[in-house]
Amino acid sequence: MLGKVFAGLGFHHNYTINGYRVDFYVEALNLICECNGYDNHIHYNQTQEKEREEYLNKNYRVVRFHHLTDLETLVNGILHAQVGTVVKLYNTGHVYFDSSQSAALTR
Repeated sequence: MLGKVFAGLGFHHNYTINGYRVDFYVEALNLICECNGYDNHIHYNQTQEKEREEYLNKNYRVVRFHHLTDLETLVNGILHAQVGTVVKLYNTGHVYFDSSQSAALTR
């Protein structure tokens, strides 16, 4: 479905950026979308994952969403995404911004 939504905007699936694989990348929007479960990254090397996150967050708009996130919530999160802030959509009905100071926006 995301391929259709972002058609013509340089949509890529399982794309590599600076040696880091991301689930989805939209070139025209400088947007990375990561589809995760609640504990999907729990088994990753935490040091490497932190370095990856810091690089991606510093240079791209990043949205992390649970595979059960509804389309309205996902689109809302994408519209709010900014470089330097990760939008986490793990709790349907809420958009969580992960930065040095977290804030929540309910729809």
